[in-house]
Amino acid sequence: MLRCFFLLMAVALLPGVAQAADWTATKLRGGVFAGPASGGGAWVPLRRGDSVDGTRVIRTLGNGHAEFQSGAETIAFGPGTQAEILDRAGARYTVVVEQAGAVAISAEARNVQHFSVETPYLVAVVKGTLFTVATDARGSGVSVARGLVAVTNRRSHALTLLPAGRAMAI
Repeated sequence: MLRCFFLLMAVALLPGVAQAADWTATKLRGGVFAGPASGGGAWVPLRRGDSVDGTRVIRTLGNGHAEFQSGAETIAFGPGTQAEILDRAGARYTVVVEQAGAVAISAEARNVQHFSVETPYLVAVVKGTLFTVATDARGSGVSVARGLVAVTNRRSHALTLLPAGRAMAI
């Protein structure tokens, strides 16, 4: 079972597998910018109604907050966050690759086949929930407000199921 989970995660990370779908900026406050995921290029300020896809990295400044929506799912970026939103073509399959900061995810299991947040320290997989992942130079933490999240430690590969009201840090 655990091998299947890791195989699915590896397939999701293969170049060319993650195709971008549009996420619309529905709420913005403070400094919120998008830059090319390939690096090197101009960062442009985002405005409400702008769409982002997997070709762009999203960055909020210390005073920035942003919320993006695609269908019934939302991704909220806290201050000082940098992440990419990658979607797999032809499937409800979203991966948020968070380098720093905090993202809050609201996704319903019946609407998505797979939704995860990946940091350098952990992978948190949605099981129909509302949860937050925060990352800094020391590690990442997951806090679950609703539902269930499967969290995998990237170093030890230990899998933990976190129910609502629970949190953990790696």
